[in-house]
Amino acid sequence: MSWNNKDQEIINELKSNNIDICSISETKKKGKGKYEIDDYTLIYSGVSRDKRGHSGVGLLIDRKYKDHIEKEEYISDRILLVTLNVNKENIHLISVYAPDISKDRAERESFYEELQEAVDRIQAKDKIVIMGDLNARVGNEPLGGVTQRFNEEVMNDNGDLLKAFCAVNALRINNTFLNTT
Repeated sequence: MSWNNKDQEIINELKSNNIDICSISETKKKGKGKYEIDDYTLIYSGVSRDKRGHSGVGLLIDRKYKDHIEKEEYISDRILLVTLNVNKENIHLISVYAPDISKDRAERESFYEELQEAVDRIQAKDKIVIMGDLNARVGNEPLGGVTQRFNEEVMNDNGDLLKAFCAVNALRINNTFLNTT
């Protein structure tokens, strides 16, 4: 979901759908920080304050998890990592906004390198949830443990990058496992 001055609308949708945690992309917020908004905590990471607002990521976390927030890592305007400790388990929430297909390949690969560095710092026993806008089309060709066939047919170059990243890190693209027809 995009932020872009739609904060109350987004909060209302989260509440009406009982969503506790939501990644937001393209917030265009400057700087980084955390503040309360209604029943949620917004943790965000954007461009430096001296730049024109673009990109930006954030996590909206329901207040019932407020005391479970262990750590925030403001990696870039495209990657934010928040660690929750729930029932003595670390859950690492990574909010992302990947460069779209119009950006040159080097910039898109650099995003995945930065994401890989973040994942590499996480202990193997911990849980990882990556969410946000990856600007990827992964197609409907299954890739063992990573994707299933329940997705659109089209695949793009960002889809290749995402599938390779997930394969290396033993992650799966969950929406491809859901048959919504």
